[in-house]
Amino acid sequence: MTMTTVNDIADILRIIREQPEWADALRAALLSQELLEMPQKLTQLTAAFTEFMETSNKRFATLEGDVAELKTGQARLEAGQARLEGWVGNLRGNSYEQKVGNTISSILTERMNRRVRFLKRTTCPTIRNSSTFCTMLKVEVSSVNRNATRLPRRTSFSKNADAQTPILCS
Repeated sequence: MTMTTVNDIADILRIIREQPEWADALRAALLSQELLEMPQKLTQLTAAFTEFMETSNKRFATLEGDVAELKTGQARLEAGQARLEGWVGNLRGNSYEQKVGNTISSILTERMNRRVRFLKRTTCPTIRNSSTFCTMLKVEVSSVNRNATRLPRRTSFSKNADAQTPILCS
C-alpha cells in the first residue's frame, strides 16, 4: 500500500477517483443510512412509476374506446328517438283524423236516420214498401254523400233537420 499525502481538496478528490474503496468508506462516514439507500429507493420508485404509467395508459385507452362506443350509442338513441317522435306525431295525426271522420260519420248517419224516419212518416203507405221508396232513399243517401264531401272544417248541424226536408208525398 502506498502512502498518499493530502495537501488540499483536489488531492482528496483525486484519491477518491483512483481508489473506489476509499470513496465507499468516505461516503459511509459522511452520509446517513437514509441517504445511502436513496439510489436503491429511487430505482424502485422509477420502476413503480413506469408500471403505473403503463397501467394508466392502458386504462385511458380502454376509457377512450368506451367513450367512443357511448357516443355512437348516444347518436343511435337520438336517431331512434327522432324516428319515434315522428311516428308518434303520425299516430296522433291519424288518431285525430279518425276522430274527425267518426264524428262526421256519426253526424251524417244520424242525419240520414232522421231523413229516413221522416220519409217513413210522410210517405204514403203504399209507396213505403215499393221500389219508389227505395229510389227516394238512394237519392237521399247520395245527397248526404255529396254534402259530406263539401263539409267545411267546422260544421254545426241544426237539431231539427227534418223541418228543412221537403214533403215528397202528400
